[in-house]
Amino acid sequence: LLPFGRKRAAAREKYRQFVHAGAGDSLWDKLKQQVYLGSDEFIARHQLDLSVESGDISEVPACQRRKQPRALVDYQEMEETRDGAIIAAFNSGGYTQKEIGEFFGLHYSRVSRIVARGKT
Repeated sequence: LLPFGRKRAAAREKYRQFVHAGAGDSLWDKLKQQVYLGSDEFIARHQLDLSVESGDISEVPACQRRKQPRALVDYQEMEETRDGAIIAAFNSGGYTQKEIGEFFGLHYSRVSRIVARGKT
């Protein structure tokens, strides 16, 4: 509410007036390219940002990139039990329950139960 005033009651009233003044406007009339609300400059700037984001992977910060997971056979060798290997592989975030199930010869629903049991 700060942009509408320093005193809470006055700011609320100004905000109410602001909302009421725009209540009749249809956003659909202002929609551009089916997804944007804003000036042509705003659209151009955001389209440029999107093209950068979908471009070279080097633009993605290192902390946001996921490392390649270990091979499933590595989890099998590292853990003492099959269930331990399944839980470790799933917790790595690199494999789906279906992929783990195919490797261990199990249905993904069985993998799901093993993972759930490992959380308790």
